[in-house]
Amino acid sequence: MKSDNKYGNNRGYRIINEAKSKFLLQNSTAARSAGWAKYQLAVTKYKDVEDSSSSIYAQGDPFDPVLDFTRYLEDNDSIVDTDLVVWVSSGFFHILQSEDIPGTSTTVNQAQVFLKPYNFFNHCPSMAVSDALVIRRQKSEGKDLSFDTFETESGEPLCYQKEKSVTEFDGEINDSEN
Repeated sequence: MKSDNKYGNNRGYRIINEAKSKFLLQNSTAARSAGWAKYQLAVTKYKDVEDSSSSIYAQGDPFDPVLDFTRYLEDNDSIVDTDLVVWVSSGFFHILQSEDIPGTSTTVNQAQVFLKPYNFFNHCPSMAVSDALVIRRQKSEGKDLSFDTFETESGEPLCYQKEKSVTEFDGEINDSEN
Protein backbone atom coordinates (compact mmCIF):
# COMPACT_ATOMS: atom_id res chain seq x y z
CA MET A 1 0.00 0.00 0.00
CA LYS A 2 1.58 3.24 -1.08
CA SER A 3 0.52 6.12 1.08
CA ASP A 4 1.40 9.73 0.45
CA ASN A 5 0.84 12.59 2.82
CA LYS A 6 -1.37 15.49 1.77
CA TYR A 7 1.61 17.18 0.09
CA GLY A 8 2.22 14.18 -2.19
CA ASN A 9 5.36 13.01 -0.35
CA ASN A 10 5.91 9.32 0.31
CA ARG A 11 5.54 8.44 3.96
CA GLY A 12 8.40 6.57 5.55
CA TYR A 13 10.90 6.41 8.37
CA ARG A 14 14.49 7.46 8.86
CA ILE A 15 16.73 5.02 10.67
CA ILE A 16 19.54 6.71 12.54
CA ASN A 17 22.14 4.33 13.94
CA GLU A 18 24.48 6.17 16.27
CA ALA A 19 26.15 2.96 17.41
CA LYS A 20 27.55 1.70 14.14
CA SER A 21 30.96 0.15 14.02
CA LYS A 22 33.08 -1.54 11.39
CA PHE A 23 33.28 -5.32 11.41
CA LEU A 24 36.97 -6.07 11.84
CA LEU A 25 36.88 -9.81 11.08
CA GLN A 26 35.56 -9.46 7.53
CA ASN A 27 37.99 -12.02 6.06
CA SER A 28 38.03 -14.40 9.02
CA THR A 29 37.07 -18.01 8.37
CA ALA A 30 34.82 -17.87 11.44
CA ALA A 31 32.94 -14.79 10.19
CA ARG A 32 30.07 -16.90 8.80
CA SER A 33 28.81 -17.45 12.34
CA ALA A 34 28.48 -13.67 12.73
CA GLY A 35 27.21 -12.85 9.25
CA TRP A 36 24.93 -10.17 10.68
CA ALA A 37 27.97 -8.21 11.90
CA LYS A 38 29.06 -7.47 8.34
CA TYR A 39 26.08 -5.13 7.93
CA GLN A 40 25.45 -1.99 9.93
CA LEU A 41 21.90 -2.07 8.62
CA ALA A 42 20.04 -4.64 6.54
CA VAL A 43 16.39 -4.73 5.47
CA THR A 44 14.61 -7.97 4.60
CA LYS A 45 11.10 -9.08 3.80
CA TYR A 46 9.38 -10.42 6.93
CA LYS A 47 9.33 -14.21 7.15
CA ASP A 48 8.19 -16.27 10.14
CA VAL A 49 11.23 -18.53 9.92
CA GLU A 50 13.72 -15.64 9.94
CA ASP A 51 13.30 -14.56 13.54
CA SER A 52 16.93 -14.34 14.65
CA SER A 53 20.20 -13.19 13.15
CA SER A 54 22.30 -15.79 14.94
CA SER A 55 22.10 -18.91 17.06
CA ILE A 56 23.41 -19.88 20.47
CA TYR A 57 25.05 -22.81 18.67
CA ALA A 58 27.14 -20.56 16.39
CA GLN A 59 30.13 -20.82 18.70
CA GLY A 60 30.04 -24.63 18.42
CA ASP A 61 30.79 -24.65 14.71
CA PRO A 62 31.65 -21.17 13.45
CA PHE A 63 32.85 -22.54 10.09
CA ASP A 64 29.47 -24.12 9.22
CA PRO A 65 26.93 -22.32 11.43
CA VAL A 66 23.42 -23.56 12.10
CA LEU A 67 22.09 -20.14 11.09
CA ASP A 68 23.83 -18.08 8.41
CA PHE A 69 22.39 -14.54 8.31
CA THR A 70 23.77 -13.86 4.83
CA ARG A 71 21.23 -16.35 3.43
CA TYR A 72 18.44 -13.93 4.44
CA LEU A 73 19.90 -11.44 1.99
CA GLU A 74 20.85 -13.84 -0.81
CA ASP A 75 17.22 -14.66 -1.70
CA ASN A 76 16.92 -11.07 -3.01
CA ASP A 77 13.20 -10.75 -2.15
CA SER A 78 11.45 -7.55 -3.11
CA ILE A 79 10.84 -5.28 -0.12
CA VAL A 80 8.27 -3.08 -1.86
CA ASP A 81 4.75 -3.02 -0.35
CA THR A 82 5.41 -5.75 2.20
CA ASP A 83 6.15 -6.12 5.90
CA LEU A 84 9.81 -5.48 6.63
CA VAL A 85 12.40 -6.41 9.22
CA VAL A 86 15.23 -3.98 9.89
CA TRP A 87 18.38 -5.64 11.22
CA VAL A 88 20.59 -3.08 12.97
CA SER A 89 24.07 -3.93 14.21
CA SER A 90 25.74 -1.86 16.85
CA GLY A 91 29.09 -2.13 18.48
CA PHE A 92 31.72 -0.40 20.49
CA PHE A 93 35.39 0.15 20.09
CA HIS A 94 37.10 0.25 23.45
CA ILE A 95 40.58 1.64 23.98
CA LEU A 96 42.13 0.16 27.09
CA GLN A 97 42.81 2.51 29.97
CA SER A 98 44.16 2.13 33.49
CA GLU A 99 40.63 2.44 34.93
CA ASP A 100 39.81 -0.92 33.31
CA ILE A 101 41.73 -2.73 36.06
CA PRO A 102 40.43 -4.99 37.60
CA GLY A 103 37.40 -4.93 35.29
CA THR A 104 36.20 -2.90 32.31
CA SER A 105 33.41 -0.53 33.23
CA THR A 106 30.78 -0.25 30.53
CA THR A 107 28.53 2.24 32.30
CA VAL A 108 29.65 5.09 30.05
CA ASN A 109 28.91 3.22 26.82
CA GLN A 110 25.64 3.82 25.07
CA ALA A 111 24.07 2.67 21.84
CA GLN A 112 21.26 4.62 20.24
CA VAL A 113 19.13 3.72 17.27
CA PHE A 114 16.29 6.02 16.27
CA LEU A 115 13.31 5.24 14.07
CA LYS A 116 11.93 8.65 13.10
CA PRO A 117 8.87 9.41 10.98
CA TYR A 118 9.75 11.01 7.64
CA ASN A 119 6.96 12.83 5.76
CA PHE A 120 4.64 10.63 7.77
CA PHE A 121 2.48 13.35 9.27
CA ASN A 122 0.92 16.35 7.57
CA HIS A 123 2.13 18.65 10.33
CA CYS A 124 4.29 18.57 13.43
CA PRO A 125 2.61 15.94 15.66
CA SER A 126 3.63 17.80 18.79
CA MET A 127 1.00 20.41 17.88
CA ALA A 128 -1.63 17.84 18.93
CA VAL A 129 -0.29 17.67 22.47
CA SER A 130 -2.87 19.40 24.59
CA ASP A 131 -1.23 18.81 27.92
CA ALA A 132 2.22 20.21 27.19
CA LEU A 133 4.36 20.95 30.19
CA VAL A 134 7.75 22.59 30.46
CA ILE A 135 9.64 22.32 33.73
CA ARG A 136 12.47 24.76 34.39
CA ARG A 137 14.90 25.10 37.25
CA GLN A 138 14.65 28.44 39.04
CA LYS A 139 17.75 30.19 40.29
CA SER A 140 15.79 32.76 42.22
CA GLU A 141 12.26 33.55 43.35
CA GLY A 142 12.56 31.07 46.26
CA LYS A 143 11.34 28.14 44.18
CA ASP A 144 13.29 25.18 42.88
CA LEU A 145 11.15 24.58 39.79
CA SER A 146 8.69 26.45 37.61
CA PHE A 147 5.98 24.81 35.56
CA ASP A 148 4.55 26.22 32.34
CA THR A 149 1.38 24.56 31.03
CA PHE A 150 0.83 27.17 28.33
CA GLU A 151 -2.58 27.97 29.79
CA THR A 152 -4.00 24.55 28.86
CA GLU A 153 -4.85 23.29 32.32
CA SER A 154 -8.59 23.71 31.76
CA GLY A 155 -10.78 23.66 28.70
CA GLU A 156 -9.78 22.63 25.21
CA PRO A 157 -6.51 24.13 24.00
CA LEU A 158 -6.65 26.22 20.87
CA CYS A 159 -3.09 25.63 19.65
CA TYR A 160 -3.39 22.28 17.91
CA GLN A 161 -5.03 20.75 14.87
CA LYS A 162 -8.00 18.48 15.43
CA GLU A 163 -7.03 14.83 15.00
CA LYS A 164 -8.52 11.48 15.80
CA SER A 165 -7.94 10.43 19.37
CA VAL A 166 -5.05 8.02 19.89
CA THR A 167 -7.50 5.55 21.43
CA GLU A 168 -9.63 5.64 18.27
CA PHE A 169 -6.72 5.15 15.86
CA ASP A 170 -7.31 2.03 13.75
CA GLY A 171 -3.99 1.94 11.90
CA GLU A 172 -5.31 3.63 8.77
CA ILE A 173 -4.00 7.00 7.68
CA ASN A 174 -7.01 9.07 6.69
CA ASP A 175 -6.44 12.68 5.80
CA SER A 176 -9.79 14.37 6.18
CA GLU A 177 -8.23 17.63 4.98
CA ASN A 178 -7.61 16.29 1.43
